[in-house]
Amino acid sequence: MWCHISKGIDEIISIRSTYLVFCERLGNGAWFISLACVERYLCSSRNVQIRQLVTIKRAYISIIIILIAGFLAFGEQIYCIDINQQLLGAPQSCYQLKRNIACQIADSLLQFLLEILTPAIVMIVFGSLVLRNVPRKHSRINPIKQLNTFGSIIAVPALNSISAEQQPPSVNIKNASNNQSLSTNINRTAQKRDTQLIILLIIQVTSFIICSCPVSIYKFYSVATVYTIKSSLRQSIENTIYNVSVQAFFLNNAIKFYIYTLCGAIFRKELMKLFRLA
Repeated sequence: MWCHISKGIDEIISIRSTYLVFCERLGNGAWFISLACVERYLCSSRNVQIRQLVTIKRAYISIIIILIAGFLAFGEQIYCIDINQQLLGAPQSCYQLKRNIACQIADSLLQFLLEILTPAIVMIVFGSLVLRNVPRKHSRINPIKQLNTFGSIIAVPALNSISAEQQPPSVNIKNASNNQSLSTNINRTAQKRDTQLIILLIIQVTSFIICSCPVSIYKFYSVATVYTIKSSLRQSIENTIYNVSVQAFFLNNAIKFYIYTLCGAIFRKELMKLFRLA
């Protein structure tokens, strides 16, 4: 008897934990894209101090904060999920707890606000700022490059004054032209990479907003009609609409590979390398 009880408890804990991790993963994906928009905005800023805010350490800290905050925010699902009820028209298990409407409201609002609405607002705001900064990018100043240029300008006359008889001036001119061409090639490569990243980011944000609109509208509708008495036919129709909306929301995660392949030249090159190795 105790073995059956323990087995049932383990199954409930396992299923609820799996559902929590699943919802947490969906929310994290949206927030990671939002962080990418913020990072692109900081990198495209004309202000040197703002660009210096982008570091690997801060990126790791942001990821850890999102993971912890997600588990804390969606922890209510461990209590809300009931896997033993099979009521008609229930789009998901927590909605089956009609005696606990607070669970339904909390789950719908948290998913609507934290998985869809807030990340979408962050993407739109910082994506617009990135597009605004892109035309101004050519006029920004890099203090390190200016310092190196100034140092080379000082070093060349000093070297010429010391060994003017040993080195002709044409050597220094050639070195300066070579350094300038190398710097130009590096800048073009960096600009090309940044342009590809911005295009990828814009397409990801657009696909997320389009795919998340149906389920976000349903979440808002479910909270607004939580106290409404619905017939079995209406519940079945809403259940079908919910399932279609969820499939559209999952489609956003499924098409990321194709987005990277079609829009990312670096990703295509690495993918071709893997195919050649295989």
